[in-house]
Amino acid sequence: MKIDKNHINGGNKADTIQSKAGKQASVRNVLQAYKTQTTNNQVAQLRIDLQTGYPFEYIINQNDLNNGTGTTPAVRNFVNAGGPVPNPVNFAYATYRTLFDAQNGLNAVMASGPQVAPNPQIPGVNWDAGHALARQNGGLGYLNQHVFPQNREVNRGWNGTFGLWRAHEVNFHNAVGNNNHYGRWRVW
Repeated sequence: MKIDKNHINGGNKADTIQSKAGKQASVRNVLQAYKTQTTNNQVAQLRIDLQTGYPFEYIINQNDLNNGTGTTPAVRNFVNAGGPVPNPVNFAYATYRTLFDAQNGLNAVMASGPQVAPNPQIPGVNWDAGHALARQNGGLGYLNQHVFPQNREVNRGWNGTFGLWRAHEVNFHNAVGNNNHYGRWRVW
């Protein structure tokens, strides 16, 4: 299965998912049909769970903020075991006033549009177990299916890279938290 990347924009177009059998379904239907991954938070985070681990897609609200978990040695070993590495990392995010709008990609209050962060390997340095959804935004770092191999400097915002990834995580956090909105975060 794959998400049609041309529609990852937080706008009003219906996103489509292409299955191995060639059938299409709207993201709205897939989000409603897939089992939700519950967290310690008061609401469930919705995630499209694909065999490759990509893309990642989450819907959160204010209750998810600051309730994420750190990574574990096992997860850090997992991301350094030679699996697929996205390079670059494409992502987009938006906020909505209602859960219905977030689930259906309607009436975005704020939408980032498609973003791209480089993800080159640093010679001699292990990958960070990058949260697909930031820890501060409720991301679950202890589960393999919620992390991906990420360049340490980009993940942490070091050496002039803050604006490539971390600044977007902060902007998303603030937009959801300050306005009591729902947020939708996608990584592909």
